[in-house]
Amino acid sequence: MGSRIIGLDIGTTSLRAVVLDAGFRSLSVVEMCETEITLAAPLASSETGEETAASADASASRILAVSEALERLRSQGMLEAEGFGVAATSEGIYLTPIALPFSGAKEIAAVLVPQLDGRIPEDVESLQLAFTVGNRLPSGEHQVFVAAAKPEAVADRLETIAAWGIDPRVLELSPFPVAAAAAWLLGPMPEPVAVLDIGAQRASLVVIADQKVEFVHTVAGGGALVTAAIMRAFPDLDEETARMGKHRDGSLLMPAEGEAWTEDEELVFSACEEGVKPLVRDLRRSLHAHATQWGRPVTRLYLTGGGSQLRGLSEYLGSALGVETELLPATRAEVVAMPDLAEQLPMFTTALGLALRAAGMQSATGLDLRVGASAFKGTTEHLRGRLVEMAAWGGAIVAALMMMLVARASLLQAEVDVLDTELAKLTTEVMGKPVTGSESILKAIKESGDEASFIPKQSAFDIFAAVTAAVQATSDEGYDAKAKQVEVDLQRKQFLIKGIADTAESVDALETKLSEIGCIKEIKRGSVEASRTSAGFDFDMKGTASCAAIASPAKKAAKSGGKP
Repeated sequence: MGSRIIGLDIGTTSLRAVVLDAGFRSLSVVEMCETEITLAAPLASSETGEETAASADASASRILAVSEALERLRSQGMLEAEGFGVAATSEGIYLTPIALPFSGAKEIAAVLVPQLDGRIPEDVESLQLAFTVGNRLPSGEHQVFVAAAKPEAVADRLETIAAWGIDPRVLELSPFPVAAAAAWLLGPMPEPVAVLDIGAQRASLVVIADQKVEFVHTVAGGGALVTAAIMRAFPDLDEETARMGKHRDGSLLMPAEGEAWTEDEELVFSACEEGVKPLVRDLRRSLHAHATQWGRPVTRLYLTGGGSQLRGLSEYLGSALGVETELLPATRAEVVAMPDLAEQLPMFTTALGLALRAAGMQSATGLDLRVGASAFKGTTEHLRGRLVEMAAWGGAIVAALMMMLVARASLLQAEVDVLDTELAKLTTEVMGKPVTGSESILKAIKESGDEASFIPKQSAFDIFAAVTAAVQATSDEGYDAKAKQVEVDLQRKQFLIKGIADTAESVDALETKLSEIGCIKEIKRGSVEASRTSAGFDFDMKGTASCAAIASPAKKAAKSGGKP
């Protein structure tokens, strides 16, 4: 079992979590859950964007509501994990793309400040910079997405998250978690595809190709616009009732042929259409901007997020934009194996991307704001737990290694014993006694002398040539004895000659010549009988073929000065 990693998508009205089991070479989705964030009062801000007393109270109310939602998950054991991934808010953060002729991290970091100077309305040197490398532009330069954040904004976000008892490994900037999840789910896709994450207040568009980001834009629209349109169509409904009615009855599907709308159904359709028109308008502009920049259009649009669940939205957007549109599919084996999770996955895309990034997926595109002073260092408890775990694994590896070495040593010793046994048999056969040590064998060779050497002085080919010469010498002396078959086997120390002779005397003459060959001994003649195939006699001879004779006792005595 690997590490338990959780991605937390803290939305406007709900909190979604995806739990991963991340091993050394494996990763799987094991659980997904959602709980509502119930606000005591809606968020508010002044027209200038400056926080008012009312908005401060609303922010505090939201923090409390999120804390209560997290506590509900914690009480269910959902927040027990080795690592978390959380998204940053967009407040105090500037995202801008730049084009550079290189993609190395050190080279990029060295030129960020002058590259951003004048692009954002802040003193760049006072900001905290993070970046990720996207695809290569048609010009050949590398597109780099840079997030310039006010340090206090990042610190405030981390402080708020810490108050919830969480120290996230990554603090990702949206919509990059969506890009990471889509890249993981879809796999390598050379043609650009767009992923639209529709939340309550806004929608984020990201275009990816070859696992990298090409285009990012926050577009107008979100589920709240549809809810507001339904409230205008049905003035008696409050916001919560209108929102629930949107989830239950909201639809952009035209009636089937032959069917008619009721008055309420027509009002709901018109309200939903009114709510998504800003989204369609901004999407059309964004997709056109991407095609102009990259010289190629998006081939498919995938929908994710809570707003993607509006019935008929895929068909409506596909028709309005002229792009094939569908919900982001869950085709990976890690997800398909759990049908219940696969059906809900479009609602959890951001949480999945955050979990993937926290799990350290190198192939997952991301933009982590935890850099510099805000870099993740890990808690003492986490590090202590990991050290204990690593020590346990280290001990197991050492024990396994020792067992392997002992087994290997036993195997090698068994092989040595077998070789010693075979060597003893061989030296007994050659020397007359078993000798196994290399030094003992060399000593026996030196003591044996040249005349009694048991090392063969001639090869089987040499003996064969000598037999052939003996046959020729017999013929030269006037005898007609021809060898039709000559076999020499030094391993078995045997030789065999078969042939045909004109007379028995010719066979005798050949035997005499063979006996003069030093390596042929103990010649035994087989039967000599009239040949059935030609005139003359068929004969055969066999005997010992060995050039490694042990010195005779007489020779040994001579070498030892006559001593026995």
